[in-house]
Amino acid sequence: MKKKFYDIIPKEQRSIRNIPLPTSHRQSEQQQKHDMQPLKREASHEYEERVQEQAPRSHTVTHNAVSMDGVKKASSASRVRSRIQKAADEDGLEEAEERRMPAAAVRKYEPAFEYARASDLEDRAQEGSDEESDEESFESWNRNNKGGNWKTWTAVGLAGVAALFLLSIQFASATIRINPVKHEVAVNSSRMYLNEVAHRTVDVSAEASITVQAKGTAKVDRRASGTVVLYNAFNSAEQKLVANTRLETPEGLIFFLENPVTIPGQKTINGKATPGSVEAKVVASQSGEKYNVGLKDFKLVAYRGSDRYDKIYGRTKTSIGNGYVGEVPNVATGEVASTTRQLRDTLMEKLKAEALKAADSAKGEVFVDEAIVAVFETTKQEISKDGTTLTLSQKATAKAVLFDKSAVSAFLIKSRDQEEATSTDIVYTGNLDKLFVKFPTDTTPEDLSKENVYVMTSGTSTITSSIDTGRISKAVSGLTREQAIPAIKKLVELESIEVSIRPWWKSSLPAASKRVYVEIEE
Repeated sequence: MKKKFYDIIPKEQRSIRNIPLPTSHRQSEQQQKHDMQPLKREASHEYEERVQEQAPRSHTVTHNAVSMDGVKKASSASRVRSRIQKAADEDGLEEAEERRMPAAAVRKYEPAFEYARASDLEDRAQEGSDEESDEESFESWNRNNKGGNWKTWTAVGLAGVAALFLLSIQFASATIRINPVKHEVAVNSSRMYLNEVAHRTVDVSAEASITVQAKGTAKVDRRASGTVVLYNAFNSAEQKLVANTRLETPEGLIFFLENPVTIPGQKTINGKATPGSVEAKVVASQSGEKYNVGLKDFKLVAYRGSDRYDKIYGRTKTSIGNGYVGEVPNVATGEVASTTRQLRDTLMEKLKAEALKAADSAKGEVFVDEAIVAVFETTKQEISKDGTTLTLSQKATAKAVLFDKSAVSAFLIKSRDQEEATSTDIVYTGNLDKLFVKFPTDTTPEDLSKENVYVMTSGTSTITSSIDTGRISKAVSGLTREQAIPAIKKLVELESIEVSIRPWWKSSLPAASKRVYVEIEE
């Protein structure tokens, strides 16, 4: 039976997988029917021949039989083939067999192989098509669905673009890189009035002592001495004073000028009358500690009763002291003088340290070296019990000026007489460590509250724009690149500027200032 199966079914058609598949799902059914027609016809012919070979000879009909009227009639075999062919074409192989033969004959001559029937071949062909479809499922799916899936992919793509757009807006940022202009400023004796520069004064104090070794004791009779400043607010003419001119304190203590002096006449500065002044040494009229005084005002005894009495006057610059009568350790006069100077230097350093500490605790303020007016109390001398040492001690108080750093920087820029017009909103800052100031010699702590007080500035500094990154971020948030650069130039004097916006396709900076980052190039 197996051999007959191979004889009936050609080799190239033994596997349903060799049946060609339709190119599209829509044409598959029609193509399968079309492809099955030759198989049906071939199976019908082969089945008819096999039936004839197995049928008894007595049932064979001669092809050339003649009817009674002399007309040839088709043989029964021809009629069988014709009926089988027609039935196979119209209804299929199974229905044709049922019409041709009785049920018993069909059972007797039913082929033993599995796929002999045309209907079974058609089913297997369909199953083979399904298996082939499974093997090429992706290509088949891609071909069968390419006409309808472009809408899905388009929708997914548009959703992704929209999500990316929203995320880029949500997390957009900008970076501003600024290179400010650097001004190298050198000043020499430039006058800076305090009332034109923002500042404040602080009170500081200090004390110090130094002990020196004595060589025995000695009897002394010493008069107090010190320095005073003489003022001429009477007129613009000079006032000459001779040596030993008497100066009197409110308590009636008399001091003498050691040397003759000339007091300059008063001047008009900035529309205001400023008294002429000069420093002079004074000494007490008597010895003793009674004449050791601190800050005092003096009147000239010679002008009592005249208009000059209140217009020409004196004021201590340093305390007047060192008056003493009695036994003291035997310390050389030169050593006492040098120790006293050392003592004052120590006190001044302590006063400056206090001023620096006050400036550091305040934001934006700076203490410029020598911006301080100090008053030293009388030096005290204390002898040890055994009389072998002498301790010099002194106290000092002062008013220190703390300048606004940006105000001083702006003054230094202005001192260069720059012609470039800059925005009034620009704030400057600088390294003021190498800048020095000096008050006039007759300046007292009380003078610092007056409007015509000034300091002489000297030294060098590097001045740049003071950049407040938070202020810049707020000023440019939400602006376009073209709008942001001019806005920044109003706040910073620029050497160069670079504005980067992310994502690249955005033309404006983020509205949230916290996403605008400012970088300063050193």
